[in-house]
Amino acid sequence: MLIDKTEVEYRFKKSMESYDENAHAQKMVIRHLMELLNAYSPLVCNRILEVGCGTGLLTKQLKEKYTGCELWVNDLVDAMCSKTADRCQLSPKHCVVGDIEQVTFERRFELIVSASTFQWLVHPAQTFARLAGYLYQGGQLVFSTFGKDNYKELKKLYLSSSIGKRKSTGNLFNEIYNKENCRASEIIHIGDAKKGDY
Repeated sequence: MLIDKTEVEYRFKKSMESYDENAHAQKMVIRHLMELLNAYSPLVCNRILEVGCGTGLLTKQLKEKYTGCELWVNDLVDAMCSKTADRCQLSPKHCVVGDIEQVTFERRFELIVSASTFQWLVHPAQTFARLAGYLYQGGQLVFSTFGKDNYKELKKLYLSSSIGKRKSTGNLFNEIYNKENCRASEIIHIGDAKKGDY
């Protein structure tokens, strides 16, 4: 699958201000990832790298768990990296902005952690090999990602722009009810338009 990183960057930058309030799945993933770290990761780390820090939802929890640790963050979006540094009181020098498939580091880490980022990799095997090279011996790469079977329960995707029906008037939803012979409770609605989606 070809991934347009410019488009990924644009979409995350555009959604930055509302990201936290809409990141329900990501928050569940982070909660589970922290449970795994609590169970299997060393209690003390001198230096950690978080890949794809976003707005700092995971970063905040890493900082609380690994007090006194040197925490580094990476994100494709410069503004997200800066927001995380401000939110979590990290040195701006600890923000490494750019595509994790291309950025380089001058240091090694005991722990590299990432939540819901690696599905955007174009060359995962090469990236994992590179990241492993930045780990101290015995270090850990701990991550969660979405795979091809995520959301497999979704039967069909309807886009208002594709079928010429509007959400704000209810015409899109009526179209779906009729075509799918279903009730409103059987539909997952995802949207970002204040007028038509709320």
